Amino acid sequence: MLESGQFLLLKGGILSSVQDAGRQGTSHLGLARSGAMDRHAWAWNNRLLNNPWGEATLEIYIGGLEGVFSQETSVVITGAELPIWLNDQPQAPWTVFRCRAGDRLRLGYAHAGQIAYLGVKGGWQLPREIGESRSSVLREGLGGPGNQGQPLAAGEQLSYRIDASPLWHRTLATKFRPQYHTPVLDLAFLPAQYLSDWEVQQLKHLFATGWRVSSASNRMACLLEPASPETNRSNAEPAPTRLSEGLALGSLQLPPSGQPMILMNEHQTIGGYPMLGWVCRRSLDRLAQCRPGQALALVLADRAEQLKAEIEFQAFFRQG
Repeated sequence: MLESGQFLLLKGGILSSVQDAGRQGTSHLGLARSGAMDRHAWAWNNRLLNNPWGEATLEIYIGGLEGVFSQETSVVITGAELPIWLNDQPQAPWTVFRCRAGDRLRLGYAHAGQIAYLGVKGGWQLPREIGESRSSVLREGLGGPGNQGQPLAAGEQLSYRIDASPLWHRTLATKFRPQYHTPVLDLAFLPAQYLSDWEVQQLKHLFATGWRVSSASNRMACLLEPASPETNRSNAEPAPTRLSEGLALGSLQLPPSGQPMILMNEHQTIGGYPMLGWVCRRSLDRLAQCRPGQALALVLADRAEQLKAEIEFQAFFRQG
């Protein structure tokens, strides 16, 4: 009796990859943690399917993915707002639905947000690599089908466990779904404790300036550009030299170009650019969904409140 099915990709989409909770404990090896960029949408994907924390999903930028299921399973799509069709019949997002043998799933293109997550009951069954993770990292050629870290492409097949149990219809109420139509997104920010006089001045400028997401942003970093060209500080006083140091997710660095960057899931593990503080974890999930041109503002965060929010997030999504 077959125990697994295959999802044959007919179209890989704009940029699609396999992502889970990311690699833990590998920074000392110089390896990126990777993992789902929008942890909130990814975690809800697994919860709606009653999968345990950490199961792999397909992370799909903008959309355009299409494939055929060889065997029955339960599916849910969360994250960016995009049209979903199963055999040309519209399907609801954030809602579990059934796919049977021969069914064709097709995703349109996002009109709000930019990352969608496609999950199946039991998760996608790829080998776990370094750090016990299935996550793909293009730069390091690690994870994904064939452990090459490449974007998903037409012709590839992804294994999943067959799920023929009665459909457990679960949906996330609209009022609990994130709203990706935001004129200005506030980012909770914690300044570094030890800053030079030069860094303090740069920090004041960061808080006083309107920012937007640059088109050069990627899974490594979200680059910021001033909302008004006249506020560009590329010719400002050069930064003092400093030794390289370990970097954490959400670190806000200021390179010589004067263009701030917020380190995302595939960031380098050490760096010597001035580091002014950190964008808090829950804000990073929302930042991951921002398209180029999205207006941003840094907001001073309360450390205790941010810690409490993260503990509550972990407790809710990790419970059995």
